[in-house]
Order: sequence, then structure tokens, then C-alpha cells
Amino acid sequence: MKRIFLAIAIILIILGCAGWSLHSLYQFKNQGLAMLDEISNYAKNGRLETAAAKAEEFRLLWRDVEGSFIQFIRRDPLEQITSASSRLPSLGEYGDLSQFLALVEELKTLVEDLWEDELPLLHNII
Repeated sequence: MKRIFLAIAIILIILGCAGWSLHSLYQFKNQGLAMLDEISNYAKNGRLETAAAKAEEFRLLWRDVEGSFIQFIRRDPLEQITSASSRLPSLGEYGDLSQFLALVEELKTLVEDLWEDELPLLHNII
């Protein structure tokens, strides 16, 4: 009987960790995509300095959450987001609008793909 309770406890711990990781990723996805939309709008309206400052905020947000994501997400998608988010403030600061907006769109796609790839769906498991 103790083994059954132990097995149930282990399963509950695993499910709890999975739920927490999805919740954390969901929160980042919503906050990150909102920030990226805001950055894009600032850049399109000619406020590139403000967009560059917001891009730096996004980079700092990513740096804060990346450490916890490394524990349960494959490393390649995380490195792609890290690379793109580190280039974004410099592009905005030095006024390269077309590359800046392209990188913002790339980051949006990477964040959405990260979320979709981590969902516990059958096509992601197989």
C-alpha cells in the first residue's frame, strides 16, 4: 500500500512541475508578445528610441525567465530567442528600422513557436 501512495505522490509531483512550467511559459508568452507588439508600434510610429528602450526591457525580461526555462525546455529555441533579443536593442538604438522590425517579427514567431512546441499535445510528444 505504501508503494501505491509513493507512486501517486511521484506522479502528482511530476504533473505539478509540468503544470507550473506551462503556466510560467504561458505568462511569458502573453507578456512577451504584448511587449513585442508595443515595440513594433513604437518603431512604426517613428519612435525608435522608445522602441529600443522597450527592446532592452524585453531582453531583461527574457534574461530573467530563461534560467527557469532551461530546466524543462530544449536549449536550441531558448538560444535563438536569446540571440535575437540581444541584437534588438542595438538595432533600435542605431536606427536600422527595417532590420529592427524584421527581428521583432522573428522574435514573435520564436515565442509563439516555443509555446506551441511545449504544449502537451500528441504531435509534440510523438
